[in-house]
Amino acid sequence: MNLLFLTKGLARYRKNLIDGMGDRLSPEDQLMVATYSDKAGLWEVDWDRLVTESSRITYREFPTVDARSLFMGLLHRIFKQRTLHAKGDAARIEQMSLDIVAIQEFSWPMIKVAIYCKLAHIPCIVCTDIGMDSNWGTQFFLKTRLIHLFASWLTIGVAAHSAAARNPVSARWRPNLFIPHTVDIRTIQPGAGSDGNPVKLLMVASFTETKGHDLLLEAARLLVNQGITNFKFHFVGTHDPTWLAELIKEKELSPYFEILGVLKGEALFEEFRNSDVFVLSSRGDTFGVVVHEASAFGMPLIISKFAGASSVLVDEGKNGYVINPYESRQFAEKLGLLIQHPELRESFRQRSRELGEEFCAHRLGSTLLDWFKEFAC
Repeated sequence: MNLLFLTKGLARYRKNLIDGMGDRLSPEDQLMVATYSDKAGLWEVDWDRLVTESSRITYREFPTVDARSLFMGLLHRIFKQRTLHAKGDAARIEQMSLDIVAIQEFSWPMIKVAIYCKLAHIPCIVCTDIGMDSNWGTQFFLKTRLIHLFASWLTIGVAAHSAAARNPVSARWRPNLFIPHTVDIRTIQPGAGSDGNPVKLLMVASFTETKGHDLLLEAARLLVNQGITNFKFHFVGTHDPTWLAELIKEKELSPYFEILGVLKGEALFEEFRNSDVFVLSSRGDTFGVVVHEASAFGMPLIISKFAGASSVLVDEGKNGYVINPYESRQFAEKLGLLIQHPELRESFRQRSRELGEEFCAHRLGSTLLDWFKEFAC
């Protein structure tokens, strides 16, 4: 099987999924990966190193798809040849011998590839975060619905990267496989937390309004007013946190919060290992891969219902709680439970780790590759 996997970018969790597929390849399989994103903007992944290193996975430039490609794709279908050797180079999609193609979302470069696949009679799968079951942002503009209606006709299946995407915007009859955004946890060992004095809570999220830091501050203020003060929050994230620091000061919560800024690699992992509870107060997240990282470290979870991961990685009352971050009293109640009851935190740890292992990206990559093979020409 020759698989072309096209992605808008290559965040670490997507690289983990691709590696999981690569480890499952048989000798006769080939996996090619391409992106049209600025290679400098691929997060923690060194694209140039991936292109040059020896691997079962081939990292290459995004294939050229133009009018000539579409015409050759039609000939491909008529003459039932996997490759038509017209003048050109290997960068053109019609020069590639393909059994199946996977595209990420319905941007114009991806739609052009999907049109070629339709003409050439090559199965095309869409990998997407977008769907109707999200309890935030389900009101799609007519333009978005029309794009999905057209593009869905070009594809034969959906790899759903969020719980919402299990119910696509259109063409819900297509086969659907749930493959959420997660990381490879095989090298992650559960942490022991802090000494509990104070109880250390961690939130990893960009310092933007969407992530709901202000909603968390309101819940924390209620805790302090109730006399629950044995806690300390650490905030890790990107973007300018000045507004957040000012809000913490304004609410007189400075003793209970520390902004650490951007942490990566082992420094970030140390924060996970040495924290007692993970919190995500988002107003909206398609999934929230950091929740899977927290579960991999065996952390009790308090997760916003507006983060897709809450429906997958929180086993209510067994490894954490799903909260509505706008309901400050309920939010504060769940925080208080885990702050005041160390035995509860300890009992939650094992279940979090179990869910982390169940959704390990390496395991999901193997599942996804097997699913692709069912559709391959």
